[in-house]
Amino acid sequence: MAPSLLTVDTVCSYVSAHLAGLPDAPLLNGSTLTADEVQGGNLNYAFAVRDASGKGVFVKQAPDYIKVLGPDAALTRERMRLEVQVYSEWTRSPGAAAYFPRVWKFDEDSMAFIMELLDSHELLQKHLFQGHVQEAAARSLGDCMAQMHSRTHCSKISAEECQRLSKAYENRLMRDIQLEFVFSKCYREDARAEHLRSDAAFMSLLEVVKEIYNGQNTRNLAVCHGDLHAGSVMVGGESAAVKIIDPEFAIFGPPGLDVGSLLSTYALAY
Repeated sequence: MAPSLLTVDTVCSYVSAHLAGLPDAPLLNGSTLTADEVQGGNLNYAFAVRDASGKGVFVKQAPDYIKVLGPDAALTRERMRLEVQVYSEWTRSPGAAAYFPRVWKFDEDSMAFIMELLDSHELLQKHLFQGHVQEAAARSLGDCMAQMHSRTHCSKISAEECQRLSKAYENRLMRDIQLEFVFSKCYREDARAEHLRSDAAFMSLLEVVKEIYNGQNTRNLAVCHGDLHAGSVMVGGESAAVKIIDPEFAIFGPPGLDVGSLLSTYALAY
């Protein structure tokens, strides 16, 4: 039986209990906490919990279904473990650590984690749709992807490590979701894609892209975010410091997946 899902009424006591005893806990010890549900996510429940001084943490919990579709849309809660795991994988590189939020606590029983609250950041998506492009943020994202991909690229690691990453980031269920909803369904059913469906060369190339996404080119694989668009990037004010979030779709796959996905968001914003 799955543990109870957190709510705005229970998440404050949950945070207090799970941060108790941490020497560098981000909230004031003994302070009264308040919580707000964070809206906008499709898969998981999320909350911002703050103490009396305004300091806060972000809490994310995976139900055993897709949140926006409800309990009938079953989905493994194991995605939360993989998300925490991939943060750990990427932050092994000292230069990359600044690009990811800090995870304070992972509760495997509840499939929830307590993470750095990015109160001073906004979604890159919001900036782009407002026509505001920061070169510093774009440069940081390029550096972040270079470090994410190069440290785990199959050409830079041993065969044993390659096998470990391939198994650890197979992420088959989430990969199949992307294959269906990103690479197939929209072209198969959307009326706006009629001209693409009738283009045999395009549809043939799409099948090649799906094969590459599935990791069939074993000479060009790295640990990838898997869903890196402007809604998965937070940007911090005038400093344009970036933080990468929501890597539930992380895979050991082609690095071009992240690069192309991110570039397409910049293009689509205009």
